[in-house]
Amino acid sequence: VEDITIENSEFIAICAQTGSQVYVKGGSVKGSSSNDIYVVNGAYVNISGDTVMEGALEHAMINYGTLEINGGKFGNVNNYLCDNYGELTVAYKGEKADGAVEFYGARLSVFLIRKGSTASFSNVYIHDTERQGIASLGGDTVISDCQFVNTGSHSVDIQSGIATVERIVVTDSKGSGLEASNGAKVTVTDFTVNSCDRIGLASRGAEITATNVSISNT
Repeated sequence: VEDITIENSEFIAICAQTGSQVYVKGGSVKGSSSNDIYVVNGAYVNISGDTVMEGALEHAMINYGTLEINGGKFGNVNNYLCDNYGELTVAYKGEKADGAVEFYGARLSVFLIRKGSTASFSNVYIHDTERQGIASLGGDTVISDCQFVNTGSHSVDIQSGIATVERIVVTDSKGSGLEASNGAKVTVTDFTVNSCDRIGLASRGAEITATNVSISNT
């Protein structure tokens, strides 16, 4: 699916059913009444290039299968930008040396990682969202080389499970730079908080191992 334009779909713009492989490159999906992308268990979807998805009334993406996001710009949704129950990989693979996959403007968390799922983030730019940038409810989560700017709550919120967080920069978080809770086990390396309204690095009943942490104006 290359350079497609879908506007104001009455349900789901693109649905990948079990056994299918869908590649979305370029184009735009806007104003979906439900979701822009729905990945069923046993399906695979890859999103790349300069794809733009904006304005879904529910979630931009729901993933029960395998979802890879290698480029694009995603924003302004009423719930989560991505609700993940399956295998999620977000890693910029464009031509720009300093490029990133961009996410913004979710009324809830940008990413919600459900218990039992897996998620990996690399070269991701999350900004201007009303709640968390990445929230994990117990999934196996890896976050590296990402930037968080102006998140309405915690930029990274590991509520349980295992997470690795490395080479992260947080600026203007309205909550904590990173919060871990409920027995989560989190390894943090090269973590920078430029400013946040609450706590730079918070443990609430979690196990955090941290090295090379810089916190200022907090």
